[in-house]
Amino acid sequence: MIGSVRKIATVGIGAATVQVVTVALTPIITRLYTPDAFGGYALYWSVAAFFISVSALRYETAIVLARSDREAVNAVGACLLASVFNATLCLTLAPLIAQKFLPSNMLEETRRLIFFLPILVLITALNQIIVSWLTRKEEFRKFAISDVLTRLIVYVSQIMLALGGINSASGLIGGIVIGYSMAGIILTVCIFQNQDVSVFKNVHTREILQCLVKYKNLSLYLTPYTIVQTLRERAAYFMIGGYGRSSEVGYYSLSSRALALPVSLVAGAIRPIFFQKAAGSNLKDLEDRVNLAIRFMGLCVVPCWVVLLLHHTTLFGLVFGKSWESAGVYAAILSVPAIPFLLGSWLDRSFDILSRQRLHFVIESIFTLVALTGLTIGIFIFKSVLIAVIIQSGVATVYYACYLLVIYRIAGFGVVSLGISTAYWLVAFVAAVVFGSVISVFITGMSGALVFGALVLLSVGAYALLTISKLKNEPAVSSQHD
Repeated sequence: MIGSVRKIATVGIGAATVQVVTVALTPIITRLYTPDAFGGYALYWSVAAFFISVSALRYETAIVLARSDREAVNAVGACLLASVFNATLCLTLAPLIAQKFLPSNMLEETRRLIFFLPILVLITALNQIIVSWLTRKEEFRKFAISDVLTRLIVYVSQIMLALGGINSASGLIGGIVIGYSMAGIILTVCIFQNQDVSVFKNVHTREILQCLVKYKNLSLYLTPYTIVQTLRERAAYFMIGGYGRSSEVGYYSLSSRALALPVSLVAGAIRPIFFQKAAGSNLKDLEDRVNLAIRFMGLCVVPCWVVLLLHHTTLFGLVFGKSWESAGVYAAILSVPAIPFLLGSWLDRSFDILSRQRLHFVIESIFTLVALTGLTIGIFIFKSVLIAVIIQSGVATVYYACYLLVIYRIAGFGVVSLGISTAYWLVAFVAAVVFGSVISVFITGMSGALVFGALVLLSVGAYALLTISKLKNEPAVSSQHD
């Protein structure tokens, strides 16, 4: 048990370090690159995501599932073969996709860069293979280091390219290529130095083909699921880029990235702990702990959310630079669905624990269809990027709220307790709005935003410390399955 907790903590520290690097370096990058550059980068990455998200056609999962190291190394061969096929497909289709979906003012630059996509697919596949191999060997420390190293090299490369005069979308994309390439090479060398390389002598064409057949369901089912997710996430960039300005794509991109930071940090830290506990016990036994965690997160995040709603323009200008003040409006809109997503995203493994993957796929597909319909209505009927984003956020808010409700129902949790938690969050929201309004009467502008934000953080911190202290003093809840 202690060993498992140590492994979870190692991965968690690595994820937290990645977030620290991101928070520290993103404000530098946004002052070196314009919203137009971010817009071009986001659209390029939207095309790339369809190929990169399935760079090895999901065969990298077979490396972990393999029963022996001999089968695992042949699964590595299957991954490499699948990635070469994907890269070839990318070389053929990517230019057509770019021509169809990218706006004309970005075609000149992206047409030159689109042919780097096959290389990026191969590099990403290599990194996925490395991560899967480290996971198989339980080298979680190296797993965490690889994540931090990749992100650090990417950001430093983007900064150096901008300082060297390449401060367009090419600099942002080039940083990705350099970062993934260098991190992949370094980690590959480390693996070969510390592993018994004789195992790699067991690679045979026949056994690679056997792996492709044995694990074909990874490609047949996980690949379409990943593509559906990618379509939902990236469709907004294509539609906004096709109708709006490239700067609007940049605003949307940065807002999405900024809001994803706290969500990924919290979900990344709690998800493995919840999954480990739920996998070893009856999920119903964790109801009280889940309710406490959701209630705690809500009461902490709602006051911070009010700060963003009331001072979004000031905050974005202060953190990312004056040219990014307009992105605050997009952040305020997108923050509405981010709240229920934050509260429920770490419970997504409940579908796997309860063997309800089909239900998970169905609701994800329905949401994707409805979200794309909403974007289309906003862009082509109302002819407004902001209205399209508002409709998308409204749909996402309903979806994530229903998502949390579905998890409660299939897990057998009491829905009434979720309603009680919602009441607590509403009280916290009203109190924060009143508190912020009173402060704004006496202190206006940036000073008011900073004072309000500081007081909110102090109150949230005090509440967190009191809750943690209470948890430590309470006896642990026992379960017959523990």
